[in-house]
Amino acid sequence: LYNKGGAIGGTSAGNHVLGQFIYDPDGVSGAISSEAVTDFCHQTINISNDFLNLPLLNGIITDTHFRQRDRMGRSAVLQAHLGSTGRVVAVSEATSMFVTANGQGVIDGSNEAYVLRADGQTQYQQTNCGQPVIINNLLRYKLLPGQSYNLLNNSTSVSPTRLSIDGRSGNFYNPTNPY
Repeated sequence: LYNKGGAIGGTSAGNHVLGQFIYDPDGVSGAISSEAVTDFCHQTINISNDFLNLPLLNGIITDTHFRQRDRMGRSAVLQAHLGSTGRVVAVSEATSMFVTANGQGVIDGSNEAYVLRADGQTQYQQTNCGQPVIINNLLRYKLLPGQSYNLLNNSTSVSPTRLSIDGRSGNFYNPTNPY
């Protein structure tokens, strides 16, 4: 359908399979942030790829039920697995991102969506298996309904917040409220 010019989309698990990379817990319970940040290779962190080929979503992993289930830590760890060119596009409940053919993702719904990505200031300080995750200065864009983010060139009128994760601490977010 997509290759014939049609629109595709999904909610919850249907959203998870749209990116080039897919968070795939592979038969174990889904990762929660407080667990995922304690070990870069936590048993619940598994990424699959090449399920769909949607060029607008290259280099992207998606997440859903985002703010409601506190998935910021989990998604930051997933982004670190993808590396400096990987991005997370995450939507909260009752919210969607519609992406046009020119890459413009427009937020619609009742809540917000987020984009996590690295830049030259982002530091993956500790990303070794068996060790707590430490990431500094990850870019976090909070997009409200009506706002947009271009997935092809990373342009937006929304100013990002710098997010840091320190899995050695029970209060692993900086700022303490990453949403």
